[in-house]
Amino acid sequence: MKTASCIKKDVEKYIKKHGLKIRAKELAKWLGIGEDRFSKEFRRAFKVCFRDWIIERRIEEAKRLLKKEVPVKCFLDDLGYKQISYFSKLFKEKAGESIRECKKEARHEKKI
Repeated sequence: MKTASCIKKDVEKYIKKHGLKIRAKELAKWLGIGEDRFSKEFRRAFKVCFRDWIIERRIEEAKRLLKKEVPVKCFLDDLGYKQISYFSKLFKEKAGESIRECKKEARHEKKI
């Protein structure tokens, strides 16, 4: 059985290679373990479920790209989303601001 630190390292390695457009099923297969065991080990290693963790990572990446003024449609698929309406709603819920507000804030910061 892999330790929590091994799981963390393996997940980070996979993401660096494959990006954030991943599913728990893919990671479990890559690690050579079942989905249920992956979920338990992931929660033990990261102290949060995979779904919540990956959404947080995707939102962080979206913020970074929005601040660079990259259009949402250019990175939406790379983050694993197909519908901008769903992503916009999720972004506002998790980031506490809309995509438009994030872009506006980034432009304001550049002026200062």
